[in-house]
Amino acid sequence: PAAGSGAMLIEAFRYVTNKVIENGGSIEDVDLELYGQERNEITAIIAKLNLILNNIIGNTQASLTANIFIGDSLLNPRFPEADYILSNPPWNQDGYGEEVLSKDPKLREIYRYGYPPNSQADWAWIQLMLAYARRKVGIVIDSGALFRGGKEKNIRMKIVNEDLIEAVILLPEKLFYNTQAPGVIIVFNKNKPPERKGKILFIN
Repeated sequence: PAAGSGAMLIEAFRYVTNKVIENGGSIEDVDLELYGQERNEITAIIAKLNLILNNIIGNTQASLTANIFIGDSLLNPRFPEADYILSNPPWNQDGYGEEVLSKDPKLREIYRYGYPPNSQADWAWIQLMLAYARRKVGIVIDSGALFRGGKEKNIRMKIVNEDLIEAVILLPEKLFYNTQAPGVIIVFNKNKPPERKGKILFIN
């Protein structure tokens, strides 16, 4: 979700391909499905072009499926379930409170931990990703998502109580060109190993 120009999908392809080759395989052994969704139609077209230029769409050597869907992921997710979901969605996006997200009955299961405040959609993005991930989620988000109270606190508490958070990695300030605020990477794991159950790793 919030695929932008497709950079994370390209890096995922490179990562998997390098791991296969490191383990003695070749490009023919790569078996991968990559999906993204982007609300902005022009940006989605750029993402598709980037996948073509990086030999992902149109690659005849590897077993690859890749597609970029156009649409609002929070209201109309079009991608299938996936083992891993990665995203850097817009931070503190407004306009996705209960009034909007509760209109479609099909969305209720996605936002089952609760609806975020209308002023911040951070925990809507997280719930969307958790709903479609079979294994792990990695999200880059504003650090305020960890501390704000109200509706976000209630959602956060339910997700912590279900033991879905594996790690929280604090990033430095001024890392992103469009904000000076520090971000965090939150890693969610639906299948924690026994030694990690009930624990969250914090990295500064």
